[in-house]
Amino acid sequence: MKENNSLFPVHTIGIVTIIGYGFLFYTIAPLKEYISLHTNLSEELILTMFSLALLFQALLAPRIGKWSDHHGSLIVIKYGLLLGMIGSIFIGITEIDLFIFKNVLWVFISMFLITLGLGMSTYEVAFNAAVQMDEINSRKNISIITFYGAVASTITWLSIYPLIYNVGLFYTCLFISIILLIGYVLVSSKEMKYKSNIEYLNESKLLFNWNELNKTQKKSFFYITISSSLQNFFFVAFTLALVNFFTETFNDISIAVLLASIYGPFQLVGRYLEMKIGKHYDARYTGLIAFLFVIFSIFTAQFTNNIFVAAISMAFFGMGHGVLTITYGYVTNMYFESQIYGQAKGWMALSRSISFAVGPAVGAFLFAYNLNLFTITIVITAILSAFSFLLIIFEKPTNQMHEL
Repeated sequence: MKENNSLFPVHTIGIVTIIGYGFLFYTIAPLKEYISLHTNLSEELILTMFSLALLFQALLAPRIGKWSDHHGSLIVIKYGLLLGMIGSIFIGITEIDLFIFKNVLWVFISMFLITLGLGMSTYEVAFNAAVQMDEINSRKNISIITFYGAVASTITWLSIYPLIYNVGLFYTCLFISIILLIGYVLVSSKEMKYKSNIEYLNESKLLFNWNELNKTQKKSFFYITISSSLQNFFFVAFTLALVNFFTETFNDISIAVLLASIYGPFQLVGRYLEMKIGKHYDARYTGLIAFLFVIFSIFTAQFTNNIFVAAISMAFFGMGHGVLTITYGYVTNMYFESQIYGQAKGWMALSRSISFAVGPAVGAFLFAYNLNLFTITIVITAILSAFSFLLIIFEKPTNQMHEL
């Protein structure tokens, strides 16, 4: 794998990650109320359909990983944004007073296109693009990409909540589609095509074969998959409930949105510290420290009615989660070389995406049923995720480029 010294592609992928994550995932929180209003479907049903769509997308994750390895991640990202754009337009036209646009099937198809676009244009594929372009500096490049992704939730919520309130669902979805189109154009640029290292990929179409993995790779695959899947579950369940949770606690939606938006910028702080300080240490140890931050913040946020303490907990959550996102991407590369990295991540993403899919529905149910049960479930899941990650430390890296 030749080293690529240009940072332009990495920064471009970072911008596209903001677009993909922000406008294909985080928008479900502000959109669901208006989709419900125009379709007469309950918000719970809409979240359930979103979860089901994520579940179907999860089944395609290994295939997406294979496409990414064999055809280049940038191509996968480009078409993911296109699918997301179509899905967003489909959601927007539920405002039109025709039955065909207001039934469960139409909304589910829209959700599936959005979640498929999400799976093809965000971290899993973006990290593979970073590895494909420059495996030697993959930790640095993954950090840069996640540095951008850290502000996705903040940019989305601070723009979409007021926008949809003032202009409605259709024009908001049209705005989202235009943003996704901008991402499509960025990825399609000549500079990006030149930097995607396709010649190397075409010479190394290796297949991810479980039987050919050594014992260490199998164990690390299992630990990373379990840990990241549990982490995905508690992250999505926790973050999608933040606005509702803080609204109930402080009885003010503006304060709730502000508090829920804090963790995004503080992901930048965590990732900056990872880039400047963490790079000198084993990524697995910095990951464990990040887990301590996350568990502390979740526990604190659930048991305080003090705005200042809630803000501090969101800051710690952002820093911890910011580092974990980098850690999972890089630690996987410590055990799986670039030729099969995308496929390994794809198979891991099957389980991760399933947990990502059930998170919104299960979280919403537990939150509505019993807040204490919701809290206990999130905290226990985070602890189990941290324990599984701890086990990775005992496995020596097998990728020669990252041997310690």
